[in-house]
Amino acid sequence: QRQQLRERWPTALPMPITDADTEADADASDEVTPEETSSADSDAAQALRKSLQKILGTLQRELRQRNLKHANRLWRKAEGLLAEDNAPDWQSRLDKLRPQLDELRDWHAFAAEPKKVQLCERMEALQNDSMDAEEKAGLIHALHDEWRELMSADQESDQALWERFRSASDIAYAPCREHFREVDAQRSANIEKRKTMLAQLQQFVAQQDWENADWPKVLDIRRTAPQEWAGYQPVHFTENRELGRQFSAVLKQLDEALKQAGDRHAAVYQQLLDAASALLEESASRDSIDRWKALQEKWKKAGWLPPNRYRGLHKKFRALGDQLFARLDAERNAHKARIQEESAALRSALEVLRAALEADNATLDLAALQQQANDVMALPCPPKDKLATQRDELVRRVRALKQWQAQWQQWHTLAEQLQACANADSNAAQRELAVAVEFAAGVPSPDEAREERMQWQLQQLQQAMKGGAQDEP
Repeated sequence: QRQQLRERWPTALPMPITDADTEADADASDEVTPEETSSADSDAAQALRKSLQKILGTLQRELRQRNLKHANRLWRKAEGLLAEDNAPDWQSRLDKLRPQLDELRDWHAFAAEPKKVQLCERMEALQNDSMDAEEKAGLIHALHDEWRELMSADQESDQALWERFRSASDIAYAPCREHFREVDAQRSANIEKRKTMLAQLQQFVAQQDWENADWPKVLDIRRTAPQEWAGYQPVHFTENRELGRQFSAVLKQLDEALKQAGDRHAAVYQQLLDAASALLEESASRDSIDRWKALQEKWKKAGWLPPNRYRGLHKKFRALGDQLFARLDAERNAHKARIQEESAALRSALEVLRAALEADNATLDLAALQQQANDVMALPCPPKDKLATQRDELVRRVRALKQWQAQWQQWHTLAEQLQACANADSNAAQRELAVAVEFAAGVPSPDEAREERMQWQLQQLQQAMKGGAQDEP
């Protein structure tokens, strides 16, 4: 590329020196040292010489490396220091470097001119481009950065191209300027909206009765406020800085109020959970179900909780309820199975007793019937059940049969006694027999026999109490 530039170099200008020539000059200049200063030089003069020595050394290196931008800056710095103090020796040394700087400037101007023309053309092409304003502004700034990289110390040589470049830049940037004017107005409007929103939030917090707050509403405001706030953009960064700080402070107040209310109500819910757990330790009964329903009513009135915290506690509470009702169902099913088993046993015993009662009177065993009746009465039987009615009826038949047999036996005994008595008027046994017959027949005895009849009844009662009472079903 350097060879191509040399071939295109104008004949009216001197050919630039080579790197080797520059290095030779630099070595020669390194050998040139200022005369020894007298001991009366001031500290300021010594500091000036040290600064100039360092600057000129760096300037020589930048010239060798063809770095015009840094060389121009160092040259201006050296000139400024020499203007502060008369130092002919250092001025002479700086002047020796001028040809190299001029050559580098000419070389730079020759090499940069096509690039600057290209930048002008690219800027002019942006004038009629309908791209997004933000994107176009970015490209315009990028072209300006490239232009600054190509600028030389000789501003007059760049002036014509610079005027062309700047004019094209102004035309291309005109739509962007209008866009940014609208954006600026939008930012100002959004700042006002944020101010209004912030004032409303601050007023809401200041006027809130936290003991009786509508917590779902408070939570909803806390959730939607950041979204609404973020919707008011773009904004001016500097103006929004203080607003953002105040907005964060209001949100922090809401968070703290929500946390305190949640902790307070969560303690109540935990107490109800503990009560439900204790209830589960007891045996399931109708009373435990009623107490569970009471806990459910208290649960409904326990207060507000954030949805995520409430879901966890309510899940535990419902699980405890499910366990309680499952236990109740298990006990109910076990009781039902026990009743069915007892009913089956009773039904079987009743069938046996019924079959025995319906047997032939000749083979009837009254003692066995009595024992069966006693066994039937000992079996569990649901009250007001059809089986209870059947049991009572069969036991009644056993008792009636027993009573009939006792009466028959009594008549049979009386008959035998009548046959054994020869004289009823003079025999005391006949008088006792007469009383027994009268009693059995249910007719009153004569007045003179009433005392005998009472004594006979007492005797019969005592005998019955000693022997037969224990067999009654």
